[in-house]
Amino acid sequence: MTQIVSDQRQHDMELLAPAGGPETLQAALDAGADAVYFGLKRLNARRGAANFAPEELKGVVATVHAAGAKAYLTLNIDLVQRELGLAMRTLQLASDAGVDAVLIRDPALLVARRVFPSLPFHFSTQAAVSSSAGVQAAAA
Repeated sequence: MTQIVSDQRQHDMELLAPAGGPETLQAALDAGADAVYFGLKRLNARRGAANFAPEELKGVVATVHAAGAKAYLTLNIDLVQRELGLAMRTLQLASDAGVDAVLIRDPALLVARRVFPSLPFHFSTQAAVSSSAGVQAAAA
């Protein structure tokens, strides 16, 4: 990580790279990414990427961690009611695999923090938090 100083405060800057499949995962790690983000076959906005099968998740996370980087799983779409069960199963897989964080878009997934208290949730750049009330809800 690179440290930057602004307004007399020190911040860590993280180089985050996408990994759409095994080749791009390795390329990101070889290039020195501090973290990589990737999706499984469903429930992410990375439709143009090959993505990974659920049964590959533990191996992907192990590969990322062996390189000294962090693994972020994307669940960055707006979910419909029928997808919530799959989303919860995916979060369980992420927790079991040791994912460092999940990148979410739909605030409905924030309630899952109670079920997975050790799994960090980060809002995706695609999330829309546009009010102080939204910021307070996300921070809670």
